[in-house]
Amino acid sequence: MPMPRPRALALGLGLLIAGLLIGLWLGWRSAMRTRGWLDAVSRGHVLAEIAYGQYEEAGYEQAREGLEAYLAYLEGLLPRGEKWDPGESPLVGDSGIALDKALTLARLALLEEREHGDGAGDDLWAHAEGQAALAGWQDTSRENIRRFVERLDGTEPAAAAGADE
Repeated sequence: MPMPRPRALALGLGLLIAGLLIGLWLGWRSAMRTRGWLDAVSRGHVLAEIAYGQYEEAGYEQAREGLEAYLAYLEGLLPRGEKWDPGESPLVGDSGIALDKALTLARLALLEEREHGDGAGDDLWAHAEGQAALAGWQDTSRENIRRFVERLDGTEPAAAAGADE
């Protein structure tokens, strides 16, 4: 049995090493993309939790800052494409982002009304109504959004809560 030529052996070994390196690179690239996606999911979740926690528990200034920071995050998101890329929402498209914006704007409006009285959140309500329309809601009225947020947050007045059920 003839011994393989050194040149053929070197070529085979070189191809094997090249294949291993390409495989490692592709695996690393895939893992980093997955990590980026997980980081994006985590960042959105953490910002939402902080904003909502401050809205529920903190004073006016801190609550407003938390909600505004989350709204700024939402404003900077692009809708999820067919294949996720950094800067895009990791989970939702246009309507999902619009829904989050509508709820955040409504909470800001409620916060302003609690702090400064009726009418203080009118501009915020108008923006919330626009976002609710983008989210596909049929009834985009302030009253409907308010009812939805109050029910979601568990702050719905007792009389109104019993009347619908």
